[in-house]
Amino acid sequence: MNDNRPYADSPLWLLNSLCMYLKETGDISILTERVKTVKLVLPNTPEKSGITGCDKEFFIFEIVQEVIDCFMRHCSDSPYGMAQILYGDWCDPIDMFGTSVIGNPLTRGQGRGVNTRLSAHLFLTVVEIIDVFSSKNVLNCLESKGFNNSKITQYAKFTNNIRNSVLKYAWEEVQDYG
Repeated sequence: MNDNRPYADSPLWLLNSLCMYLKETGDISILTERVKTVKLVLPNTPEKSGITGCDKEFFIFEIVQEVIDCFMRHCSDSPYGMAQILYGDWCDPIDMFGTSVIGNPLTRGQGRGVNTRLSAHLFLTVVEIIDVFSSKNVLNCLESKGFNNSKITQYAKFTNNIRNSVLKYAWEEVQDYG
């Protein structure tokens, strides 16, 4: 057992591992394997929730899409276009800082709590997914199972937006007008 809160970076590490597996083995068939997933026992209070099995099955590539789509929603909710802190074992003292009422999931995206490290990790991970999913063999495999390759273009725009946001808000010098 571990702390099963939905840490913001957890799915990124899974995508990183998937990409390493694909690059090392060339076994792209894993992307069309059907797997079950988990669900939160208390979805309205994820910080207190455990997890349980879920009977619904997904292709692994569908899970990849859902992870990226979720981050796209998080970044679009942020006034800075970066990944929100939400939960993370690396930032426990500031969990849910991306909410205007700290800790209230109903005000997600109304605060300013974003994380540069998480945004950079997200950027690199989605670039890696684009690289893997753009391979001719992978595209042929995924399209046979209903993957819409326009997702790759959408992900490319998303990574460009993250990159621009990180550069603008995390690395450019702030003008002192005082």
